[in-house]
Amino acid sequence: MNFFRKYVSKNCNKGSTLISVLVVTTILSLFLVTLQPIMFKYAARSVQERDMKQADFSARGANRAIVAGIIAENSALIDGINSIPSDGSSLVISDFDFGRTGMGTVEAKILRIEPNKFTVITRATVNSKQRTIARVISKITTEGLPTIEALPAFYFDIINFKNGGGFSTSSKTPVVVGSTLNLNGGILNIAGDLYIMPNSNTFKGNSIIYLQGNLYMGDGSFNISGSAKIYIKGTLYNKTNSAITSSVPSSSIRYCPDIYTGTTVQDNLYSTEPSWVRSSGIDYVDGMTLQGGKYYEMDSNETISNINNQFDSSVTPDNPVFIILKDDSRLNITNAIDPPSGGVAKNPRIVFILEDNSRVYLENKSSAIVYGTENTRLYVENNNNESSNLYGQIHVGRMYHSNNNSIILNYKALVSAGVDTWKAGLFIRTTY
Repeated sequence: MNFFRKYVSKNCNKGSTLISVLVVTTILSLFLVTLQPIMFKYAARSVQERDMKQADFSARGANRAIVAGIIAENSALIDGINSIPSDGSSLVISDFDFGRTGMGTVEAKILRIEPNKFTVITRATVNSKQRTIARVISKITTEGLPTIEALPAFYFDIINFKNGGGFSTSSKTPVVVGSTLNLNGGILNIAGDLYIMPNSNTFKGNSIIYLQGNLYMGDGSFNISGSAKIYIKGTLYNKTNSAITSSVPSSSIRYCPDIYTGTTVQDNLYSTEPSWVRSSGIDYVDGMTLQGGKYYEMDSNETISNINNQFDSSVTPDNPVFIILKDDSRLNITNAIDPPSGGVAKNPRIVFILEDNSRVYLENKSSAIVYGTENTRLYVENNNNESSNLYGQIHVGRMYHSNNNSIILNYKALVSAGVDTWKAGLFIRTTY
């Protein structure tokens, strides 16, 4: 009897457990049925986000690699972008490959915005997701630095024109007169400022000064006589700086804001001897090879037909030849030194340092730096009855022209070659 009761009670407990399991299983099944679509949805979204992140990573990586190649001057990339014919055209990089699986496929192109400015565009596709990244990269050329101390102005101790002649400048480089300015029918056409420091300033006859910059006077006065004229913003000034009426149409008058009194500081600035001036060097021998950075000394009269032929490969605008003319020596170079090529002027590769009463004779269209003291002379030779061009820098006592026509002074500094660098902008999202 007692055994029967225990048996029945035990079997009843087993049935209760089974029912509990069935209930829990049913509830879990209901939860699973309800949550399964949500889980699949989030799983799919997770995969899509992963693919998008991978596409973004791949697009940026590809873009970064191309930009790094351009900055490193990769020859294939540089040749490619140089071949892009015009603004708005592009170069498609068809063989771009990461070499790894899972990175997706990448398309890349370089779009030319303007010369030396491009946009690198990369598009990565991972499964169905795409990301396009762009980055602007520009080529910047930094100007070269002077290889030797540049002369700050065209400096002449004496300007004395008789029966015509004169000179003009093609740049804003100042013109400085250190001792005497005497124009008797001569013409000065100055694109920059004019500094007149001497005690004697005379403009007479048919002398004309065309001045586009400022006029700086050593003592604030000068003399005008005859029909001499100074063209300065429609107004002529006499020795007391009083304005007088101009008979020249205003359309013919050059711009000049004012007349200023020069100072000793300004005078010293333009008369200070450059650091590269030396008084001795290697004795020059006729026909010898001239090397860049070397100083050569001449103490007699020399005539050289074509000095260009004596330069070795080390002679460049970065590394010029220095010729020192001693005492009363004369150097006559009968062919132009480094004349313009294809209409483009060349930077000077030679520096003449004139001492005492020495003289140098240069042909029309020569490119050189000529530095001398107050008694030195520069002669510009030209067999044709026309104006002459001279390129470079000048600081001498006097300058003469063989045919009384004008000389056009074109300032050219000795500078090292500019340096090209690439600068890349920030990543931006765009369309391909």
